[in-house]
Order: sequence, then C-alpha cells, then structure tokens
Amino acid sequence: MNAKTLGTLIIAIGIAMGVLVGLFKYNTSRIIDQQMELSGGTCFENGVCLHQQYAFNLPTYAGIILAVLTIALGVYIIFFARTQQAFLETINETRKQGKGEEKFSIILKALSPEERLAMQKVREQDGITQTTLMLRTDLSKTKLSFVLSDLEKKGLIKKVKEGKINRIHMKEAI
Repeated sequence: MNAKTLGTLIIAIGIAMGVLVGLFKYNTSRIIDQQMELSGGTCFENGVCLHQQYAFNLPTYAGIILAVLTIALGVYIIFFARTQQAFLETINETRKQGKGEEKFSIILKALSPEERLAMQKVREQDGITQTTLMLRTDLSKTKLSFVLSDLEKKGLIKKVKEGKINRIHMKEAI
C-alpha cells in the first residue's frame, strides 16, 4: 500500500472517530433531556446540572483529541510521502550524475592532453562543430583532425557530416 492510500485511509478513520464522538455527545444530551422530562423539567441532580456535568467529559475530550490527531497523522503521511519521493528522486539523480562524472574522469586519465581537452569541450557542448572545437581547443586543424580520429577509433566520439560541416557528438552519455 502506498503512502497516499494509507494517509487517505487514516484520515477516513479519523473522520469516522469524530463522527462517533459527535454521536456519543448527541446521545448523552438526549439521555439528559429524557431524564429532565422524567424528573419534571429540572436538570439538577444532587445540586449539579446534568448538562454541565456531562457536557464535555473525559471521553468526549479524549475522542476529539484522538480524532484530530488521527486526521493530522493522515495528512502528514500524505505530504511526507510526496516530499520523501522528491527527495529520493533527487538523491538518485545526484548519484547518476556522480557516477557519470567518475566515469568521465577515469576515461580522461587514459587520454593524451589534446584528447582530454577535446573530450571536455565536446562534453560541454555535444554536437559542437569541428571548426568551433578547433577554436575552443587552440589546436591546429590537422592536429584536431588526428585527435578526433583517435577518439573515434576509441569509441568515445562520433563525427556526423552535415554537408561540409562535421558535428562531434559523445558516443555514449558519460
């Protein structure tokens, strides 16, 4: 059973408890009214008014408090479940990003400085053109071409021709 269903069920139980307390109070008042009729219209018994004596006694207070606490618990469970779910999703997303960062840094350690620089720039802007990459890495056109060929052979990037332009993409999401 998920938290939303459980919370709704607990709220329903709290409302039912509140209704039962209300019925208990109503029946108590009816019994007092019947006793008044039997005693000739007076509500005093042993010098104390029955309405005051039984108006809000311990079972009534306890029932009201219990019903309110039960409803509050149900509301808490419903809203806590939402925040907990969002929190867990955030943690999982952070873990995935952390693993991707670890994997990327391990791959970078195995590359030459030029390959490392090219990989970092491609990762910053996936689908970068070869010309833009040449400007951002300060590598010559020839050197960048060799570096990209090596990275493509290693299966880390993919060149996609679009007319006369080469776009460089990461081979897998790292």
